[in-house]
Amino acid sequence: MGVDEMADDKILDKIKKCLALAKSSNANEAQTALRQARKLMELHNIEFADVQASVVTESSRLISAKPPTWAWKLAHVSAGAFGCEFIGVETWKGVQFRFIGIDSYPELSSYAFDVLSRQLKKARTEYVGSLTRCKLSTKRRRGDEFADAWVNSVYRLIADFAGADEEVVMQIEAYKTKTYPDLTTTPMKPRKRNARDVDARYAGHRAAKSASLHKAMGADQRTAIEHRG
Repeated sequence: MGVDEMADDKILDKIKKCLALAKSSNANEAQTALRQARKLMELHNIEFADVQASVVTESSRLISAKPPTWAWKLAHVSAGAFGCEFIGVETWKGVQFRFIGIDSYPELSSYAFDVLSRQLKKARTEYVGSLTRCKLSTKRRRGDEFADAWVNSVYRLIADFAGADEEVVMQIEAYKTKTYPDLTTTPMKPRKRNARDVDARYAGHRAAKSASLHKAMGADQRTAIEHRG
């Protein structure tokens, strides 16, 4: 980190401290802190969005050149479990899954994705191996249906604690606007299914019951991800 960057970080820290004090129940203290924050922002040409973005971090995982649909969905689920957002970025090495949030939660999201991915790959391999009298293309399609249903079920398991408060959402949006100004979204195409694929989805739902994800009690703790059975 260069001298200028270190100086900028110190200024941002001062502004953040002032803004924190501006929430004080003491009216005089709050007004004084807010004036000081505004003065520092004007003096150093810093916008409020820059302050919001400065508290956001990200963690990434390098995936294959063409990740399967279930991997994208699982990444979204893993991010949402810890109040983070997820984006996929193409690089010359492959697609990077990036988890964006505050404190250590992006790393927790990455860890959740790693562990749940291993569980899902194992369950999918076992399911596909149980299929008989099927063409390879059929096994792959049903394996994907199985995986998609597995991810959907895992999402329902963690939906009760997924999400982030309004302030965190604003901070992440400020970070994304600043760091990824050209970010675009690509909608997933609906998959064509036949009646036999329904059995694969039921199997995926059943298999997902052995996975559980428990919310970490604090930002410094590793997430507690268990595989029962």
